[in-house]
Amino acid sequence: MDAALKNSLWNEIYTFYTGNDKESQPWKRVASAVAKNVHKIPVDSIGATSSQSLAWFRKAFLEGPWHQAYETIEFLYIGELETANAIAKIVGDIGGHQQRVTSLKTNLNRVLERELSGYRMIDNILTPISSSIETEAIENAILDLEAANQGGARQHLLTALELLGKKPTPDYRNSIKESISSIESLVNRFAGTSGNGVSHALGLISAKTPIHGALKSSLIRLYGYTSDESGIRHSLLEDANVGYEEAAFMLVACSAFSSFLTAKSALVSDG
Repeated sequence: MDAALKNSLWNEIYTFYTGNDKESQPWKRVASAVAKNVHKIPVDSIGATSSQSLAWFRKAFLEGPWHQAYETIEFLYIGELETANAIAKIVGDIGGHQQRVTSLKTNLNRVLERELSGYRMIDNILTPISSSIETEAIENAILDLEAANQGGARQHLLTALELLGKKPTPDYRNSIKESISSIESLVNRFAGTSGNGVSHALGLISAKTPIHGALKSSLIRLYGYTSDESGIRHSLLEDANVGYEEAAFMLVACSAFSSFLTAKSALVSDG
């Protein structure tokens, strides 16, 4: 992460908190939370005043390792989002906090794109995927699965995303496992089957709503990639030829298939 990117990300965080009219001195709270949950250091070491806390936080963010900066952003964003959603459930977004949090994510992604970072914030995770088409496919799948009440498949997909974005060392092998598990969960849920695999379940689904043979075959083969005798899910061998390219491909492909299958299932339900 070069200085321009890190400085720009810091500016977005700084602007977000200084622009909050409801809290004039946020830095003691914010820096203490980061010290406790990200850096895992004694909170009384960061200073007693808001200005001292800001000085510590700024130095830690700008001079720390790249992955810690991303971890800090994820932690703060998730915390602010949870707070905004909790308040909105009770009184609505009267103070505009939900909108501010949404704008923060938009601004962070704008900076990441402008400074040519390989990361984008997808859902709540800074993930090493920068293509707008791939990002949209993943985000749409997460929303589609939620709308279709497919919590199991959605959680598998979110875990795959989290493992791909794990810092400083991604877990590609288990990310692939979670990606394909989302499809396995989804097709068996739609077909009303409980067995392992996807072939039988896809056959039942395609009997209710047409699925092109090439698409069905490609999904079965995609599942087979991770499930054959030397596959990721069965052996988890240390020398398995698995890296970023395979994990990212599986996440995007399984996301696209998830949206496709939920759309097909909706057609069956409507019929």
